[in-house]
Amino acid sequence: MDFSMISRSGLTQREFGEMCGVGRVTVNLWIAGKMGPHRYIRDTVERALETVSAALDTGKLPFSNTATKDERQAAVTRMATEVRDTQTT
Repeated sequence: MDFSMISRSGLTQREFGEMCGVGRVTVNLWIAGKMGPHRYIRDTVERALETVSAALDTGKLPFSNTATKDERQAAVTRMATEVRDTQTT
């Protein structure tokens, strides 16, 4: 899995963790290569990375410098919902 796109996207580790249902520390361990996603959430993490990649391709990420905290949170929530909705279909 290519976690480099997380930093390229401008997402914080906490924001990406929210998309996957894990905490910032867990994402940090993935990025550092100290551990990989558990097999139970590996598909979710792959979908989250695909969502981030698509957002980069369409210009939705990285966030503009003028994006407020509320705007960032709303966008992360939308992406997390997209990841979960993809999981159920």
